[in-house]
Amino acid sequence: MTLEAEHLDWQPWQSGERESFFDAIDRHRRASWRVTWVCAFAIGALTLVLALLLAPLLVCFIGLLVDLVNLVVPMPDLLGAAGNVLTMLTDAEHIDGGLLFTALLVASVPGLLVMSIAVFALHRALHRSPLFDAGTLVGRAPDRSAIAEQRLVNIVEEMSIAAGIPVPHVLIIPGGVNAAVFGRDESHTTILIGEGILTRLNRNQTQGAVACLIGSVAGGDMRIGLRVALTFTLFGLMARLTSCFGDRREIYHVGRLFRSLMLPTRAGIERLMRELADPFAPSAYDAETPPTQPSQQQAQRPGDSDDSTLTWREWAMMPLVGPVVMSGFVSGIVCTFLLRPLVAFAWRKRKYMADAAAMRLTRDADALANALQVITTHGNAGLDSWASHMAIAPTAATPNHNSTLLESDIVSIFPSNARRLKALGRLGASVAVAAPAQFAMPSPMAVLIGALVAAAGALMVPVVVLLVWLSIALSGLFTILPAALLHALLRGVAE
Repeated sequence: MTLEAEHLDWQPWQSGERESFFDAIDRHRRASWRVTWVCAFAIGALTLVLALLLAPLLVCFIGLLVDLVNLVVPMPDLLGAAGNVLTMLTDAEHIDGGLLFTALLVASVPGLLVMSIAVFALHRALHRSPLFDAGTLVGRAPDRSAIAEQRLVNIVEEMSIAAGIPVPHVLIIPGGVNAAVFGRDESHTTILIGEGILTRLNRNQTQGAVACLIGSVAGGDMRIGLRVALTFTLFGLMARLTSCFGDRREIYHVGRLFRSLMLPTRAGIERLMRELADPFAPSAYDAETPPTQPSQQQAQRPGDSDDSTLTWREWAMMPLVGPVVMSGFVSGIVCTFLLRPLVAFAWRKRKYMADAAAMRLTRDADALANALQVITTHGNAGLDSWASHMAIAPTAATPNHNSTLLESDIVSIFPSNARRLKALGRLGASVAVAAPAQFAMPSPMAVLIGALVAAAGALMVPVVVLLVWLSIALSGLFTILPAALLHALLRGVAE
């Protein structure tokens, strides 16, 4: 044992409590996919809701564009047909279910098309980010003349061959006792090794740490991480749009985000990821502008009134309040309080699965267990905060800790080190395992916290429903009504 069990009231696992690493991998994979399917359902439902919320703006835009073309070439009256369908649905005593379903399906098509274009742009941009583009990671190649670094390369090759995947690139970063792996699939991965790993860990411990990373790659974490990051950036981008209304400076900031999407660079995408990781936080661009030197965008321009009155910009953006602003607010709320915690729970299971895969590759549960103890004992700084979700252990707290897209403020994506050691103990590691505590907190307090969490989850549905109805009301007042008046004017001129 690495610790004195008799002094800490700990005891090792008995033989009957051992678990096969095959069983552990299967168990954690099933648990991970159960949460993943819940996330997929929530993402699909949120996508459909957002597409429908965007429908009034997009349908009115397409209809008015057709009306403009109608001034030159005769075109069908799309807005008139949409108005007739809306009248049939609202005036009928009994709503026709088939007509309602067809109308919602057709209305969601433009929104789904816009979101598909956004996904394509985000997918292209993410490939330039340090999360998925190995060519932009900062580090140096191992020096094969140094024994410790050559040994590291040999271990990476051995574990990759054992896992049946291509050998990842290896980069060594200065300082830090931690390691992480990045890439977009099994064939395009890079392992980042902190220099502290080379000096603090022996060969067996290094083998356990590398096997954990290789097990994560073999388990498909690269592809899953890319899909999750893509989803969060899409909803985060929409949530960031809510800041445009009421703060004219944010219009400029959001414009820069879209420019980063169209012309992606490494610096621009890193800024994009930080902005979208917490879309309701103040813009990072504000920190770049000295308070004593207001930027041109912050300075009051001729014709602008004070912030207490609406200018022509705010009035011009009124049609966006319902479809865009409320859509972004809904996506931000659901992502922050539902999707991110669910993904964090799923990612915890994938960490356990990677630990069990390391045991399968090395046949030595002590290797990773001892490596985890060294990493957590001597600190794990050296990796940027956006690297935390693919690291062996959580990175040290930094001011930009929440810049990773997969992190959650509510639920950590990492299981505690004690739980990971306990799981490795069940696989055969000779680590001391704490006896279960009778009560981690007073029972009334646990009941109260559980009740509050359940109440918060139950309130999520009515809150989203109310926001949707509010969006519909705002869309009808500021989007549909002005579009109907402009439509009548254009059709009257055409006649």
